[in-house]
Amino acid sequence: MAEVEARDWQRDGACRRADGSLFFSPGKDEAPEQRKQRIKAAKEICAQCPVWQRCRRYALENAEEFGVWGGLTEYERKKLIGPPRRR
Repeated sequence: MAEVEARDWQRDGACRRADGSLFFSPGKDEAPEQRKQRIKAAKEICAQCPVWQRCRRYALENAEEFGVWGGLTEYERKKLIGPPRRR
């Protein structure tokens, strides 16, 4: 229950009112220019989102592997997080 409450912010996300396919790649068939435009559109939505900071923090803390979260792509997040740590 605590995990669900911790993600209550998601219901206020601007992405909930947008086409979800903007935030996640359809796969390897996506042309580079299509990818660029899709990511740009997703980031524009994130820029207007009231919870983008919480979304970004969540994605970084949980090492979300896919999609645009809080205005960052998976590649941008990986650069911020760095390589996975071995235990």
